[in-house]
This record gives sequence, C-alpha cells and structure tokens, in this order.
Amino acid sequence: MKRHSAILFLVAVLMLGVSLAREGFISLWPLSMTTSAVPVTFTLNLRLVLDAEGVGAEGGKVSVVVNGKAVATFASGSITLLVRNQDKIEIDSDLSHRIRVIVRESASEIILPQAGDYIQVQNTVETLGRVVIRRRNG
Repeated sequence: MKRHSAILFLVAVLMLGVSLAREGFISLWPLSMTTSAVPVTFTLNLRLVLDAEGVGAEGGKVSVVVNGKAVATFASGSITLLVRNQDKIEIDSDLSHRIRVIVRESASEIILPQAGDYIQVQNTVETLGRVVIRRRNG
C-alpha cells in the first residue's frame, strides 16, 4: 500500500511540474528544475504616434491593456512593458482622432510582435496581437 501511495504522489508531482512549465513558472529542461517566483518575462517597447498634425493627446487617454487589464497609460511618447508568452496586447484609446502605436523594439526572444509592427486606433479598443516567445533550445 505504501508503494502505491508513493507512486501516486510522484505522478501528482510530475503533473504539477508539467502544468507549471506550461505557464512558464519553471523549466523542465535540462532535467534539473529551475524555478522562479514569476513567469519568464521579456521587454517590449511601444511608441505612440499622433496621425493628425497639430492634434495632441490632451483631453483623452491611450492605454495599453494586457490580458484584459490596463497596465499602462501613455503619458509620454513611449512605454516599456514586461510581457510573457501568449499575453494578449490591446490598445484602448478614447481619442476622437486616429493614433498609431508602433512596436519600437522587443527583446530578441520575442517573435511577435516585431519591431516596426503597428496598430491604428480611433476611439476604440484594438488588438495589437498575442506575444509569441522563441523556444529555448535544450
């Protein structure tokens, strides 16, 4: 009976480890587990460009939304975010004129979005995309 309980315990620990690895909290490769208190994050820098000449962002707000939560508001021309694999990035603008948010630079591990990608927004919420992180080779 003790052997059966030990096997069940090991299976449960293995399943937990796989779940944590999928979420990015631990790495199962190499075989020794490395843990971190937070999931692996990478930097992504966004820049706000006003398309209408002579029109400022006064009286309105442009926010960056990650996974449904507002995480930053453009107070100046750029914002640097910490993002994880599969984070959904959206831009929320209540401005009546069109703005453009451009990916200025991203960490080398980020496949999408790439530097130069952009989105145009006017008085709505638009999706920039989901973050895709390059897999590490063993």
